[in-house]
Amino acid sequence: FSVYRAGSTSTSIGSQRANFDTKRFDTGSNYSTSTFRFTAPVAGFYQFNMGISIAAVTPTRMFPSFYKNGVELMRGTDIASSSQGTSLSAQFQLAANDYIEAYFYCNLSGGTYNNSFSFFDGYLISKT
Repeated sequence: FSVYRAGSTSTSIGSQRANFDTKRFDTGSNYSTSTFRFTAPVAGFYQFNMGISIAAVTPTRMFPSFYKNGVELMRGTDIASSSQGTSLSAQFQLAANDYIEAYFYCNLSGGTYNNSFSFFDGYLISKT
């Protein structure tokens, strides 16, 4: 699957789910544009990638995270800049029906993340 945010949305202070609402493709229909989750159809090893691009007028602190079943599982590099982008890639072993969500932390309210510069994608490497 590969998804992105169709329009701009404002950031708030703290950890927030990246609400990717538009599919480039989703071969197995396992990503929901209403819950913003990828749900594993089968047990296996999966590769996930995400990128967040935020435009802001003042310096911000930001890092991406993957959440598994509602709990933070992996955090990316913490960066600070007035206009920034960061990414995170990871491989996870999932059981059938486990779900993965893309999150990011931002310490600025009113920055924006948008369109194809921010993305979330993944694929099955192998079944277990």
